[in-house]
Amino acid sequence: MYELKCTRCEAPVEHTCSTGGDRHPNRLVSALIDLLVWKPEGGLPDAVVSAMRKSGWYDEGDEDRPFFTQSVIYPLLGGKHEGRSFFGYLHEVIRAAGLDVAGVRSLARKARVVEQVNVARRTGGILRGHDLAHVHLVGDIIPAVGWEVALVTRGVGQVVSPIVRVEREERGGSRRDAYWVGFPGSGEVSFRRILRIAVWIKNEKGEVVWPIDPPQQEVESE
Repeated sequence: MYELKCTRCEAPVEHTCSTGGDRHPNRLVSALIDLLVWKPEGGLPDAVVSAMRKSGWYDEGDEDRPFFTQSVIYPLLGGKHEGRSFFGYLHEVIRAAGLDVAGVRSLARKARVVEQVNVARRTGGILRGHDLAHVHLVGDIIPAVGWEVALVTRGVGQVVSPIVRVEREERGGSRRDAYWVGFPGSGEVSFRRILRIAVWIKNEKGEVVWPIDPPQQEVESE
């Protein structure tokens, strides 16, 4: 450990050398990742989930998102204005530590995907879309009639079904427009929900449009 003072404000600074954390060689980055992927062990309270569902920031499955996400914080604080202030302060703490906000958040998303992969392996399941839907601008993936979706059905295995209906729900700019898709003999299902559970999705040309590899991004000091 060594101590020094800031040359501008003379505030004391203390540094302790570390071998890093469980998630990253930099212990501070590791701790921030832990914070950003955290969610209550027993799930969010029903009152919070209810508020989320009534807000314009909810998508199917968001109740399983980490606590420090827009879909949880915005409804919890009553709207976008307070939510943006909250995240602004959180991001300022990260920047004050000399770290790149986008890089830290990217690592947190990747860490959550790794956790889900491990859960799938332990339970004999498969790797699905999960958080990759939030890593990418999924608004760029617009479903169309004739696309095929591979899903896993309990007791049957992998089933491939074509999309026969697509409906667009305009959301007034609060979030990206929602798309609802229909399969033969079924009602409409949120396309975001399909992204979370699909093994793969192919367009009318037979090209795989999902899953896609998450972007590679490292944490940089500012």
